[in-house]
Amino acid sequence: MTRKQIASKGGQAVVAKYGRGYMSDLAHKWHDKYKLVPYDGNDFLIVNRQTGAVNRKTLNGASYAQDTD
Repeated sequence: MTRKQIASKGGQAVVAKYGRGYMSDLAHKWHDKYKLVPYDGNDFLIVNRQTGAVNRKTLNGASYAQDTD
């Protein structure tokens, strides 16, 4: 089983246990805290809306190393 399939089954289990409204609330909280900024053509950076801090991983899971010049 792939990681994607495992994650899908886990998400389905949470929906079955807590309901769709719970998952929707989680998504709203996440999007209230973070924003997605286009990066490198086909990926997105995860940026904290309040602090502007960039997450070390992109949305696709690649590492993001900020320039330190």
